[in-house]
Amino acid sequence: MSNDDYANFSLDKPRYDQNTYVGRFRHFSEITRMGSLFAKEEKIQEKLQLLEDFRNKTLPVRSVTGAELWEARLLKESVFHPDTGERVPKPFRMSAFTLANIPIVLGMLTAGSGIGPSIFWQWVNQTYNAAVNHYNGPKSGKEGENSINAQLTKAYVAAVGTSSALVIGFNQLLKRATRLPPVVGKSLGAVVPYIAVASAGAVNARLMKQESLDEGIVVKSADGEVLGESRVAAQTACDQVMATRIVLPAPILVLPPLIMARITKSFPSLAKRGPGNIAVQLAVIAGCLTVALPGAIALFPQTASLPVEKTETEIQQRAAELSKESGVPITEVFFNRGL
Repeated sequence: MSNDDYANFSLDKPRYDQNTYVGRFRHFSEITRMGSLFAKEEKIQEKLQLLEDFRNKTLPVRSVTGAELWEARLLKESVFHPDTGERVPKPFRMSAFTLANIPIVLGMLTAGSGIGPSIFWQWVNQTYNAAVNHYNGPKSGKEGENSINAQLTKAYVAAVGTSSALVIGFNQLLKRATRLPPVVGKSLGAVVPYIAVASAGAVNARLMKQESLDEGIVVKSADGEVLGESRVAAQTACDQVMATRIVLPAPILVLPPLIMARITKSFPSLAKRGPGNIAVQLAVIAGCLTVALPGAIALFPQTASLPVEKTETEIQQRAAELSKESGVPITEVFFNRGL
């Protein structure tokens, strides 16, 4: 281990440059990696202790490498919520997203034009999304159990209602568009699941953050000093997450049919329904999910920022007080936008 490897490690600063899309993509590719999902409790506790020893400067010299420290931090960030420190349930961690969505995406892509199957898979998808949004969103610190249950119910009903209405509406429209060329009708039919999922996902993300929008989310200085809770920051976080929910389904729902068309053209035997066809579809979906998830959430840094002057008066006043005490001006506030 070189001194540089060890010296470059940080408990709070990101490993990769978050000012670039490539740096954010690399960061989120590691956070969403499925390997951390299967880490045993013994390993989790071992890595947490390693980070605590580093914080307390009690690690023996050259006992671990910088890579081992980054691995420990990655595991911690994959398992625990950054605001509350609470453990995120396994099915709703970002590292479980790809695995959980493979059967969901397969169901939506193979539902056909039937209203019943389409609504069923939209229901399954938005139920899962509501839970993911809840467990991975920024926290205001004021949420109660009753308000959380109300949020989940509202987001669930609205998202499923939105996606179901869109599926029904577009399917009926396509059935009436008999004069369209077959290739156009088929292409439009392939886009219907994306429009439904993207719209419902944005609605879902918005409603799941209602508590944060009402109460505000914690904002800090560059040194980690808490400045208060900001509704302006909460709105910014919500807008960014909604944007990722619109972008995310595109490669997941649009690319697999196009890829499968090329594959079945080259290998006609795979065009028939059967184990081979299903296996290839699963592989294609898994590959698209693996790239699409970090690609979408990397559109914005997880730790977002705002100029102090754009926040509430009380936040500005607190920042001015701390600036006066430290002699270092605070010009920006930082907050977790959620995933």
